[in-house]
Amino acid sequence: MAGFEEVIERKTIVRALENAAKNEKASQGYLFYGPEGVGKKFIAEIFAQMIITRGLSVEGPIKDIIHVTHEKETLISVDEVREQINATVNIKPFKAKYKVYVIEDAELMNEQAQNAILKTIEEPPEYCKFIFIAKMSEVFLPTIISRLRLIEIPGVSDEAVIRHLTRETEVDEMEAANIAAVARGSLGTALNFARSEVFRDNFEKVIGHLKSRDKKEFSDRYSEIHELFSDKKSTGFVINIFLMWYRDVSVYKSGKDTKNIYFKNNIVEIKRQAGHYTYKEIFDYIKNINTVKQMISSNVKSDNAAELLV
Repeated sequence: MAGFEEVIERKTIVRALENAAKNEKASQGYLFYGPEGVGKKFIAEIFAQMIITRGLSVEGPIKDIIHVTHEKETLISVDEVREQINATVNIKPFKAKYKVYVIEDAELMNEQAQNAILKTIEEPPEYCKFIFIAKMSEVFLPTIISRLRLIEIPGVSDEAVIRHLTRETEVDEMEAANIAAVARGSLGTALNFARSEVFRDNFEKVIGHLKSRDKKEFSDRYSEIHELFSDKKSTGFVINIFLMWYRDVSVYKSGKDTKNIYFKNNIVEIKRQAGHYTYKEIFDYIKNINTVKQMISSNVKSDNAAELLV
């Protein structure tokens, strides 16, 4: 069984959770939230296991941890909540003192599903614990939030990402530094990028689009944007590169500083765009990127949301 000793940084959070589990002081419900790839699922799963085992080592699957599943990629339905949680909550634990419901991608619950689970978490049996895992807390009803203990899982430092990548993958330190900059604290994203030719391909496509975006016709920009945002799994990665690129353009425009540029290999194009765009155009576009990021997090279809970036 994986343990908290494998968690990189976030030691204050880990200690608090470990003490709560070992001393049987765990709250009835938790929401672990944070950006994609920061390890919130990993930490939440270890915590669920510790609640059941009270810190003791156990081999094999743990039957008293129930993972809520959903058929549709973008929705946890009211029927799935009723069938998997409400209808089973009164069944006592199989072996342990507690049983834990783990709801990954909990932000996919619509209002009806949230209202359905609310009735259960308002007055659950003493042996039931609930762990919600989500990218953000704002999508939940206030009545849900009021019954959960919120645990924000931050990203890890670039230095920690670089150390982990150079130790666990075949990338060198320079490439690891580039990946860490793009991943922005998401170790999961960084590992995927380091190990996947597809991610590296996508990186080159995004940079290629950004380098010549201002030279392209609307129809070409439109088709490229739709292609870049067609895969939901890589949208966070794409958005981060967009933000970093226009941050570089803004930094260079404000003081021709190259020391703090992320994409130094593309300084010629960054310099050209700094001269081409006004400050207002740069900041308006960065605002649009952040709006798209928020829309995608709220389950708007990624390629539709990205039309703001054309």
